[in-house]
Amino acid sequence: MIIRQSDAHAWAEVWLEGEGWVRVDPTAAVDPSRVDKEARRGGEGEGGIFAGKAGWGMLNRFLWQTQLLYDLANLAWYQQVLSFDTSRQTGLMTGLGLDAWGGYGYGLVLGSCLGLSLAGIILLLRPRQPAQNETDRLYACLCRRLARRGLPRQPWEGALDYGRRLGEHLPLQRQLLAKIMILVTRLRFAAHPSPTLKTQLKILVRKFK
Repeated sequence: MIIRQSDAHAWAEVWLEGEGWVRVDPTAAVDPSRVDKEARRGGEGEGGIFAGKAGWGMLNRFLWQTQLLYDLANLAWYQQVLSFDTSRQTGLMTGLGLDAWGGYGYGLVLGSCLGLSLAGIILLLRPRQPAQNETDRLYACLCRRLARRGLPRQPWEGALDYGRRLGEHLPLQRQLLAKIMILVTRLRFAAHPSPTLKTQLKILVRKFK
C-alpha cells in the first residue's frame, strides 16, 4: 500500500457554543487544494484521470506503471542505502561469515569493494588495442617464425628491408621471402586490398618453413 505525504489527513472536534462538539477537517485550512484533489480523485474512480476517454486507457496504464516503478526505486534506495544502519551491517557480515572478524571483517569487505570498483574503472578506461587485420596477422606470424630461427625483425625495418636482409641469411628462400614482403607492402598501402592478394599471401606464408 502506497501512502504519500499528500495523503496525510487529520480530523478533530471543536466545541461550538449551542452546537456542542462538532467534527471538523483542519487539513482544508492548511491546503484547501488537497481536499479538492481528493474529491476529484474519488470521482474519477479506478480508471484514473483518463478514465472514460476513448484511446487514453493504455496511456493511463503506462503512466500508472511508471509511477509504481518510480516509487519502487525510491523505496529500494531508502531501504538499501539510507537505512543501512548498524544492525543491517551486522546482518550482512553475519551472512558473509565475517562477523567473528570484527573490525577486520568490515575492512576486508570495504577493501574488496574498493578493489573491484578500481579494477572495473581501469578496465573501462584502458585503451583498446585496434583489431589486427589479416595481413598484419600473417606478417606477425612470419616474423615470429623468423625470430625463433635467430633472425628477428628490427623495430626500424620495413617489410622490404627485412626481406633483403633475410635473403642474405636464407639464400635458398630468398625469392619466396621477397614475394611475401612485396605482397605485405602492397596490401598494407592499398586503398582497397585485393582478396586475391590476401589469398596469395596466406599461401606463401604457409609455404615458408
